[in-house]
Amino acid sequence: MTALPLFWGEGGAKAVLAGPDQRAPIITALEAAHRVRPVDLLDTAAFTGTDILLLAQPRILGAQELVDLDAWVRRGGHALIFADPELVWPSALPMGDPRRAPPVTLLDPLFTHWGITLAPDAVQAAADVDGQAVWPDRRGRWITFPAACEPMADALILSCTIGKGRALLVADADLLDRPDGEAAPGILALIERAAR
Repeated sequence: MTALPLFWGEGGAKAVLAGPDQRAPIITALEAAHRVRPVDLLDTAAFTGTDILLLAQPRILGAQELVDLDAWVRRGGHALIFADPELVWPSALPMGDPRRAPPVTLLDPLFTHWGITLAPDAVQAAADVDGQAVWPDRRGRWITFPAACEPMADALILSCTIGKGRALLVADADLLDRPDGEAAPGILALIERAAR
């Protein structure tokens, strides 16, 4: 689930139907290794048959979606969440256009429930994810979290046990916007870590 133009681009339905493949390079790379299914609503259907839920700078979630997501993780679900406090993703859409991805994460109610706080980070350096270098853009930092969470890569990443499940939180959604899928090895490493 994402508000980023990973599957459809920004041109709308007409452009998708008439034009070339609009998928971002990271989606093509993920589809080569996994079965990827985009969802628009976090409900029973979204969680059914899902091994790992990937949330990438999603739209604002409704109260029931947040409750269902929390319950699914606590029952043993695994989530990989990209939450950006300062998204710099390029867009041709004007600010305020509802098709544009939110410039800040809208998952604070979920993070607050989990006892986690995200903030922008002035440090902009490469991070190592299981031997793969990732270069964040205007990254964030997880600054408060419970003992069930382990910070990694200088708090760019937070690995949390939540009930019987796991959530791997990445404080930069811009990592998904790399030409030719150059971030794919690092993202695939994150997926493998989230599955553990």
